[in-house]
Amino acid sequence: MTKKSMKQSKVRWIKEIPHAWDIVKIREVAEKRYNSINVSNIKGRFWNYYNIPHVQKNNDYQVENGNNIESNKYLLQGDEILVSKLNPRKGTVVKVTSQEKNTICSTEFVPIAINKIERDYLYYLLSNQIVADEFNSMVQSVTKSHQRINPNEIMNFNIPLPSKQQQIFIQKFLDKKTSEIDALIADKEKLIELLEEKRQAVITESVTKGLDPDVPMKDSGVAWIGDIPEHWETKKLKHIYKNDGNGIKIGPFGSSLKLDDMSDSGVKVYGQENLIKQNFHIGQKYISEKKFHQLASYKVSPGDVLFSMMGTIGKCEVVPEYAEVGVMDSHLLKVSPDERVVVPEYIPLVIRDSMLSKIQMELFSKGSIMAGINSTIVKNLVIVTPPYKEQEYILNRINKFNIEISSIVSDTRNAIEKLKEYRQSLIYEAVTGKIDVQEMEKEIEQEVSSS
Repeated sequence: MTKKSMKQSKVRWIKEIPHAWDIVKIREVAEKRYNSINVSNIKGRFWNYYNIPHVQKNNDYQVENGNNIESNKYLLQGDEILVSKLNPRKGTVVKVTSQEKNTICSTEFVPIAINKIERDYLYYLLSNQIVADEFNSMVQSVTKSHQRINPNEIMNFNIPLPSKQQQIFIQKFLDKKTSEIDALIADKEKLIELLEEKRQAVITESVTKGLDPDVPMKDSGVAWIGDIPEHWETKKLKHIYKNDGNGIKIGPFGSSLKLDDMSDSGVKVYGQENLIKQNFHIGQKYISEKKFHQLASYKVSPGDVLFSMMGTIGKCEVVPEYAEVGVMDSHLLKVSPDERVVVPEYIPLVIRDSMLSKIQMELFSKGSIMAGINSTIVKNLVIVTPPYKEQEYILNRINKFNIEISSIVSDTRNAIEKLKEYRQSLIYEAVTGKIDVQEMEKEIEQEVSSS
C-alpha cells in the first residue's frame, strides 16, 4: 500500500490509516452488556465461568461449582468480547465461546457486544499489546498490585474501522497467520519441555547410578531408588549435616522477626525470593546490628543450604561465597552440611534438580496436597552419596551439561519471544491498514507458485 493511499488518523496509537477507513469510538460500533446475576442465584449449579486468572492462563472459561462462587457476576449470551478493566497492561481479552445459558464472567471484565463491527476484527484489535499499553495509560484506580481502567474509557477508545469486507479479509488473514505462528511457538515450547525432561533424567541417572556404566552395582535397600554403585551409600539428610546442634535450623518465628524490625539498611534478611530467583544479591529487607545479635542463631553462611518451607522441597540453594552477612526469614530452613561427607552443591543437585525429591514428596504426602515442608521432612530426605571426590566429578560434568542445555533453552526462549513480537506486530499492521492483506496474500501465492 503506497503512501498516497494513506491519511493521518490523528490518533496517537494508530498513526496513518487507508483513505477509505474511518476512525470511530468503540461505543459507536459496540455496547457494554451488563446483565448482573446475584450470587444467591449462582449457588447450587455448575457454570461456565470466565475469570481473569483462568483466562490469562488458558484463554477460555473453566467449569466451576456455583457453591464456590462468593460474589455477583455478569450473565453472558455467548457473543461477547470480554476486556479486563483490572491491570490493563496485561491485555487480558477473550472471545466468549460458550453459548450455553449457564455462562458467567467476573465483574472485573467489561462484556462488549458488537453491532456494527465484525467480532473477530475487534477481538484482534483489542488483544494487541499496543492497545493494552494505551489502556494502561488511562488507569484511574491504582494500588500497589491493582490498577483499573474506567469502562467508559474503553468504550470511548478510538479505533480504525475499514469496510465490513475488509474486516473479514483481515480476520481471515490473521486467523491463518496467527495459527501458523502459534504452531511454531507450540513446537518450540514443546522442545523446551523435552529439554527440561532430558536434563532431569540425566541428573537423576547421574546421582543414583553414577557416570561409569561398567561400575559394579548393589541393591540400595530403597525400593524407589533401586540399584546403586557398589561403593556408594544411601543416607538420610540428618546424617550428613553438622552435628553441632545447629546442623538444621528453622527460620525465626514471626513474633521474633516482625515487619517493624525491618529497615532499608543494616544486616540483610534472606527470603524465598533469593531461592526462586537463584540470586542472593536481590532483596531489600534489613535489620539492625542489635536485632542481628538477637537472631545470631539464624545467621546464614556460605556453604549453608537453604530450603523454602512454602510449597515443595524443590526450592533449595547453597548460600554462595559472595553473599553478604545475613539471617533467614521465617519461611526458610537452613541445613549446614558436614563438608567432610558431602559437597554442599551436591545437595541441591539431588533435591532440586533430580526426580528424587518429587518421589519422596509423593511418599510423604500419601496422595494429599502439602502446603509446605517442615524439619522432619527435610531430616528424612534420602540422598544417594558417592565418595566426596566423585561428588565433585559428577557436579563438574553436570555443570557442563547444564550449560549446554541452558544455552539451547535460552536460544529457544528468545526465538519464542521474537515470534510473539512478530505476531503482535503483524496484528497491529493488519488492523490499522499498514499492510494490505489481500495484496500480501497474492504476493505469497505468487512466490509459492514460482518456487
